[in-house]
Amino acid sequence: MNKILLIVAAWPLLFWGAAGCVSPAHKMDNTTKVVANTNAVIIYDHGNATSLEKDNSCFESIITNSLKLLATSDDAYKLIVSPSLIESQKEGQKGVEITFAEPKKVEVERISQTYNVSKIYIPITGKFAGDKAVIFFGDPDYFDANQFINFKDVLTRNSLVSCINQ
Repeated sequence: MNKILLIVAAWPLLFWGAAGCVSPAHKMDNTTKVVANTNAVIIYDHGNATSLEKDNSCFESIITNSLKLLATSDDAYKLIVSPSLIESQKEGQKGVEITFAEPKKVEVERISQTYNVSKIYIPITGKFAGDKAVIFFGDPDYFDANQFINFKDVLTRNSLVSCINQ
């Protein structure tokens, strides 16, 4: 009886420790290492580019939330992507781009596939924003098969948008 009680009492801790405590961003890399190996976080606002310094209060949050949105994406986003599409987004909308010194390995959980990610662009306004997050990623460049959509992780998206709009 005591053994059964111990297993029942310990089960939530084992489950929480194995699944709830480790975010997808932390599965990919230690946060400190990811931040240290990030070349740039650039916020685009209708053609104006603002580079965040590493000591900015949102620098780490933007990186972590962007990686989490990619890792927890609901599905691939079927779209023909060209460099001009990304540039038009940067010129005509608001969004954030993160570039890494070394590609990061990111597992998209829903499809159990790992991608090398050299950069990420997430639109905050326009047709690729709203009630969803479209995540474009490059390895090394953006192209047709490198975009996902995340409908379900609204809290992470809102946190990202909040930091960008500061």
